Amino acid sequence: MEEEGTGLLGITGFGQSIVGSVTACKLPDKGASFSTGDKIAVLDVMALIPKSTSARKYELIAPVDCEITAVNEALLDEPGLVNDDAEGEGWLVQISMKSDHSQLMDVEAYGKYVDTLEEV
Repeated sequence: MEEEGTGLLGITGFGQSIVGSVTACKLPDKGASFSTGDKIAVLDVMALIPKSTSARKYELIAPVDCEITAVNEALLDEPGLVNDDAEGEGWLVQISMKSDHSQLMDVEAYGKYVDTLEEV
């Protein structure tokens, strides 16, 4: 989370290592609103994704009700930034959270969660 109620959405370094090479990003327009569970963006990838409805797509789902305040347009020309710097220049969208976000994990909690995974 950046400022209170805003944050960047994307995938983590761990996530991108599972997804595979990102070849294209379909991102929403700035100002678009989403409800918790809605599909926000789609990454086209060159790998099979476990438990995915499509073997070549990875869907980014809204973790909370939100509005898109910025879109990383660099990904339209350089989708590989997601793989090269997932937690930096490879962010997908910036959001303003419109509902309770207290259930979201911070970086430390996510790291502890990933450490509990036995096999992916």
